[in-house]
Amino acid sequence: MTLHGAIMVFAGIGFGIAVFRAGVLPSWTGPALGVGVALVAATQTAPEGVQLLAAAIRDLGFAGMGLALLRSRPIGRPLDGRLATSQ
Repeated sequence: MTLHGAIMVFAGIGFGIAVFRAGVLPSWTGPALGVGVALVAATQTAPEGVQLLAAAIRDLGFAGMGLALLRSRPIGRPLDGRLATSQ
């Protein structure tokens, strides 16, 4: 593993822990990301199907985060979608 690969693994695991602890995004997405990143690194020499499964776990975490963000309502925006104007 290269140096930048190791940094990527530690960063992915750290981000997964941060997502889990923050409690802002769905709690399962953090561990899915962290485990998936570690598995991607660990399966570099494994058969292609195993590598694909590892990447799918990581990508499922990212997809869950993205879906949660797309479904959320921005803070301060009313439910009808209009911005409040000061008078």
